[in-house]
Amino acid sequence: MPTDSAGLPQPRWNCGKKGTPHNGSSIATCGKIIANIVSACSPLNPARTLFGILQKDSKVLFEITEDFVQKTTMLQLVSFFEMEMTSLGPFKKMVVEHHSAILNLPNEVAIGQNSDHRNMARFKSMHDRNFRPVLFRLEKFRRDISKRDALLMHGSLGPQSPRLEGGSGKTQTVIQFAFRNRSKYGSGVIFLNASSHDTLIADFSHLFDVLELEGISNKVHAIKKWLSVEEHSDWLLNFDNVDDLGSVRISNYIPTTSWGHVIITSRDPAVIGSIGKEGCLLERLQANEAVDVLVAKAGLENCSTEDYQQAEAIVEMLGCLPLAVDQGGAYIRSRQKSLKDYRRLYEEQQHEILKYKPRLGEYEKTVLTAWEVNFEQVERDSKEASDLLLLFCFLEASRIPETMLYQGTSPRRRWNDQGEITEVSPTNAGVDGGLIELIRNEIKFDAAVDKLLSFSLIQRNNDLNGSRIFSLHPLVQYSASQRV
Repeated sequence: MPTDSAGLPQPRWNCGKKGTPHNGSSIATCGKIIANIVSACSPLNPARTLFGILQKDSKVLFEITEDFVQKTTMLQLVSFFEMEMTSLGPFKKMVVEHHSAILNLPNEVAIGQNSDHRNMARFKSMHDRNFRPVLFRLEKFRRDISKRDALLMHGSLGPQSPRLEGGSGKTQTVIQFAFRNRSKYGSGVIFLNASSHDTLIADFSHLFDVLELEGISNKVHAIKKWLSVEEHSDWLLNFDNVDDLGSVRISNYIPTTSWGHVIITSRDPAVIGSIGKEGCLLERLQANEAVDVLVAKAGLENCSTEDYQQAEAIVEMLGCLPLAVDQGGAYIRSRQKSLKDYRRLYEEQQHEILKYKPRLGEYEKTVLTAWEVNFEQVERDSKEASDLLLLFCFLEASRIPETMLYQGTSPRRRWNDQGEITEVSPTNAGVDGGLIELIRNEIKFDAAVDKLLSFSLIQRNNDLNGSRIFSLHPLVQYSASQRV
């Protein structure tokens, strides 16, 4: 991947195409027949060769398409296809059918145009219903070109570590990176489930069998040795879901070489600096990016201004979390709902909507189960952290000042029934004794906070006075509260 002087990846290039016949067109077959007749009966010289190339299932088009696909790893493709038949004398026919106009690539967005092939690139005015999706994509191209694509990691300085809460797209980001750069890793791209010691050993054992290694009983050592041979130097090794740094000593599984690339995905911020020399924090999607994902996943075309307003409201409710936005779009598409209908259903039946899992999708978990493993781990490791998370579930998710927690567990002065000022202990005020002990004990409180931070269940910032302020994603808050 090209980089600038600072070593950061340059933005992806964008490509739009309208009605391109990758698999040819049946119209071209008729055209070639007519061209042959015209050529035999008149002095005219029609483009018979061109008609031959454009025929359905043309070998030349196949080779051109194959060559183009190999060069699309750095492209964001948008393919427009016609949805109306073109008048050809007394007949009407699709010039470029849907299956021929699109490539079905992971980095491709397909958009239908309510026009025939002849008028796909002709617009009557700025308000033409076919012009808005084109303008929308061009504006997105402009935004993409003007900013750095900081989500992709590349380099050989050591392990790179993207992290954030579950459902933020860490695994999908690495998959896309591997797909777009697959030609650079001739020795292989290896994905390992590092969520536990057992899953990691199981994947190493499977890899040992795939490589057909023999004669070494320690399979982890055998694979590290294979990766350390210079003739196998072009490899990408991804340790996915390294969330429990205490039980999974990931450094024991990384080969010591001066080649190859290692990517680690984790919810624990401690992985940056302790294991990976550099790290990338996957922030939530920007609102406009989340709208793009929702509309594309829902398969919506020619969206109106009202549709975009509904989409903006939906992604705000979903907290711009990639998993939630992706599955929300899948729900709209599979159930054939409008954006307005989905918003109403979410407001009325949030729990049922968040339980939805597409039959075919990129994510294995639903929104409600995305953090379940972390919730259970916190409960096993620290009752104090579990209690603190439960408390946070009933406070304003975006801003929980530490000073407020301290004041809420401190004695308060109030007027009694006799009109005198008296001091009321937090216990008599109804505050749980365990919470009082936890919040007032600085060491225990910091340990509980660190545990929640290690799973990215909460975030921590400071206000202007240096006091700590905590927050958590609204869907983390909702999912955790459903466990009560």
